[in-house]
Amino acid sequence: MRTENGTSGQAGATGRGAFRLLAYAVAIGFAARGLTQAVLKREQIGPDALDGLLSENGLLEWLQVGVLAFVGVALLSRRAGTLPLLMALGAFVGLARELDSFLKDTGVSGLHNMIMLALVILAGVIGWRNRREVRTDLAHFVHRPAFLMMVAGALFATLGAQTFGQRELWKVLARPDAVSMAKRLVEEGLEFMGYLWIAAGALDAVLFPHARAEPAVPRRAPVAAGAVGLAERVDRPVS
Repeated sequence: MRTENGTSGQAGATGRGAFRLLAYAVAIGFAARGLTQAVLKREQIGPDALDGLLSENGLLEWLQVGVLAFVGVALLSRRAGTLPLLMALGAFVGLARELDSFLKDTGVSGLHNMIMLALVILAGVIGWRNRREVRTDLAHFVHRPAFLMMVAGALFATLGAQTFGQRELWKVLARPDAVSMAKRLVEEGLEFMGYLWIAAGALDAVLFPHARAEPAVPRRAPVAAGAVGLAERVDRPVS
């Protein structure tokens, strides 16, 4: 009976995890759809409105800043060890990167790079001083759905956006007068979707701290270990 209850509990947890993943995917899909619809509507209004959406310090970039700020604050709210703190610092590194144009207006050359470097050094020092804890927590975290979502988001926002956002690529694929806006749409759009996946992973980690992916091969039931112990007691000679 205990084994059956454990199996049904695992199945229920797996089902809830799959439902959460589906809900995240649907929400992010709606966000991407909303982005394209906003571009179409602003194009009908005029080029100035489109520029306000896709340019540096435009609405889309500030949405990315908001998502990354949410990730950092959500992870810090856990107060559950060094690993969430390191991931929050990683989110703040991305935040400084997205604020590069805004920080340039301060008049301090390379301010965003200095902030990013300081955060990376701080994360390295904290991680090194707590390396055993980080190694243990990371070994558990990699089996959770939140880890997969955050890795997927990071790949979207870095490799995907930089690969498909190359100006030279769009010079080949688009008309010269549309290169800049088309390039910004794809690059910033992919980054935004990536950050949303990271935010979904952070939210899942905060709301469901004990969730983890089930192993493909189930572990041996505790009954088997009990049977082995019983056999040893039976075979033990009576004194």
